[in-house]
Amino acid sequence: GNIASLETRYEDTFPYMVSKKLNFSKFYQQSMGGTTTPSLIDRFSSYFSHCEPEIIIIQAGIIDLTPRSLGIYEHEVLKVFSRSICDKIKNNKYLAEKRNVRYVSKKKFRQSITKLSLIFDEAKIFWILPIIDYKTSSSSMKMNHEEYCNIIKKIFPDTYLDLNEDFSLNNGFMPDKIHYSKKGHQIITKKICNKIYTY
Repeated sequence: GNIASLETRYEDTFPYMVSKKLNFSKFYQQSMGGTTTPSLIDRFSSYFSHCEPEIIIIQAGIIDLTPRSLGIYEHEVLKVFSRSICDKIKNNKYLAEKRNVRYVSKKKFRQSITKLSLIFDEAKIFWILPIIDYKTSSSSMKMNHEEYCNIIKKIFPDTYLDLNEDFSLNNGFMPDKIHYSKKGHQIITKKICNKIYTY
């Protein structure tokens, strides 16, 4: 596909727009593409535990809950024997739907989020729930999404943000139905700012 068409200017992303609208005296952003929630939280905790942030805005979970045909260890082992076969299995949507392998178990996901809440117990933590396109998502994806989102809701019952309906009604995705469009980033910015203002 056309990679350039999927790019969004940094000035049009929600972290940048939120930092400008809320006029934070100090604002730190950590972005890690294709990373699981435990890895993100471990990295974030090691970097910022001494900073004592007042507000933390986090969006993570989609990598953890996405159904896959191979686990991380299976993928690495199979790749040694045959990269082509490994790629065919990895990209098999039918097999992914049937096996529904997740990179992070619900137990580990819960433990990781709890760890964040304990380390930064003085901070207000706002968690943007994973956003998926319900029209194109598989049944396993929808099931996983509900289960993992419920974990987040139980740990942050007053500060989670569910923008799935907003994205569906306002076309917040790019054509690949994965990345966020400029409109999508605007939706997130408006919702997170309103949430912080009224909390």
